[in-house]
Parts: sequence; C-alpha cells; structure tokens
Amino acid sequence: MIREAEITDVIPLVHQGAIFWQMSPFADRIGYNPNAVQNLLTQMIDDHYLLVATRDGDIVGFLGMLLGPVLFNPDYTQAVEIFFYVQPEHRDRGIAENLREEADIYLEDKVDVVGFGDMSSGTDMDKFYTDRGFTLTERTYTKVL
Repeated sequence: MIREAEITDVIPLVHQGAIFWQMSPFADRIGYNPNAVQNLLTQMIDDHYLLVATRDGDIVGFLGMLLGPVLFNPDYTQAVEIFFYVQPEHRDRGIAENLREEADIYLEDKVDVVGFGDMSSGTDMDKFYTDRGFTLTERTYTKVL
C-alpha cells in the first residue's frame, strides 16, 4: 500500500534512513544524525511531500521530495527528490514504480518540474527514469572536505 507519511512513521523512517545512509557514498565520511533526520521528516510531512510503501503494516519503501520555487524563475515550482528507497528484499515488485506514480498524480497540478537524483551507489536508476520519460539534465560531483 502507498500512502502519505504520518507522524507515527517518523521513528521507523529514521531507522530505515540509517540503513539507506550506509549505502550512500557519504557514509564513510559523514555520520548519520538521527535527530536531524527526525526533524527533516517532520518538516517534510508538514510542508513538503513524503510517501511510504507498506507491506503487512511495515514500511518497506519511501519517497521524500522538497517542494519549492525554481531558483532561477520563481514563477515556476519544482519537486526535488531528497530520498527514494525500497528495501532490497522488496525490490522488483513494482513498489518504486508505485511510489513514483503516486507522486506524479499528487504533484501534477502542484509543480511544473519534478527532479530525481541517481546516487552513484545505485545500480539501475538511469534506466528506471529514462523509461518513464525523464531526461538526464545534470550530474552532481561532490567532494567531502
């Protein structure tokens, strides 16, 4: 089941976020801060967009997006993906597609642009996005100082 996140989801999401973070390219240099993540999730529920996918009552995936103006032209709005994760044992069951489709439906009349990232530690997101009409527009290179 796909649904909007509720405040009772925050603590389970903080725990799943720790697992997600360990798979990120930053994990070995930047520690996971559960308090900061809890604050972020609460703000996203209140002011932005946060979906969860559940199976048998447990959260198995989530999609969080920040909503705001396009920085170079505030006459337009955008949704920018902050995190998009499905537990490995629940992948290839359509959960990621269902999360993305639900976001499309909700955001269709609220934003002009939707942007998703593709972490370098991901394995198949380029095909996932391009098969669904997205265009590669920018890559991000980072350096932890």
